[in-house]
Amino acid sequence: MKHLAVLGLGGVGGYLGGMLAKHYEKNPDVTISFICRGDHLQQIKEHGLHVKTPSLDFVAKPNHATDKPESIKPIDFLFCCTKTYGLESALHSIKTCVHRNTIFIPLLNGVDSFEHIKKIFPDNPVWNACIYIVSRKIAPGEIVVSGIEPKFFFGTDSKAIDALSTFHNLMHEAAIPSIYTIEIVKEMWEKFFFISPVASLTSWLNQNIGEFRQHTNHVETLRLLINELRSVADKLNIPVDANIVNIVLDRVFFLPPETTTSMHSDFINKNETELESLTGYVVHLAKKLQLTLPNYERIYQDLLLRNHSSK
Repeated sequence: MKHLAVLGLGGVGGYLGGMLAKHYEKNPDVTISFICRGDHLQQIKEHGLHVKTPSLDFVAKPNHATDKPESIKPIDFLFCCTKTYGLESALHSIKTCVHRNTIFIPLLNGVDSFEHIKKIFPDNPVWNACIYIVSRKIAPGEIVVSGIEPKFFFGTDSKAIDALSTFHNLMHEAAIPSIYTIEIVKEMWEKFFFISPVASLTSWLNQNIGEFRQHTNHVETLRLLINELRSVADKLNIPVDANIVNIVLDRVFFLPPETTTSMHSDFINKNETELESLTGYVVHLAKKLQLTLPNYERIYQDLLLRNHSSK
């Protein structure tokens, strides 16, 4: 029997958890648990999780939905889908259901989740992963996926062939498009090349993707941000596609015009934001590498003022 748990049921966790819970609902050999809280948890407990994608519309009911991780049995595969600023406190809360072979699969927006998890669980395997998805929790118990069909990438330098095979099969059977790659760091950074510049720009301009892409000067700023981020990746010897600027721009122009980033939404709603992991991380890393990133630095400093004023 395998136990898969999802920590954080926002857009990403809601999609993955929903797909897994729907498929394995009547399978006695697979247990699916959701770890979340508040009205979202209550709605899931009472009515299930409603997930709508471009091709699917269903309600999923996990084996367990709880805000008390100590109430569930030890986890085999744990998807970490919290906001980056809430990761460490969430990890401390699940210590009672982690055993020495629990495999962590972080799916946060930044590229430094591996280190944060290892700091708390140094002896556990942590796989690198990323998912291409446009997904939102639009209301308690409601997840909507728009744009392209999601695609999940994962990888590890571990030699745990059996665990990799088991995990891949579990994902495949649940109809979650999953790709194992030995170039997972490259995949993660290529996603970061989209998330970091676009989240920074949409938040700074206070415009969604459809609004900012109408202005050539804003698109040019995005281009400059991507190139600044590439200078950081080059300094770290991170492999990046030579055509990364066009790859990011193609994605931006493909998305529905009303699409925006979760960081922009958090600024609008005066919530805590992922500014440090998506913008500040790049600025601080560049300083350590003795690189100057004028556009990142200007946007970060401006957003810091707004971030402070929203609290």
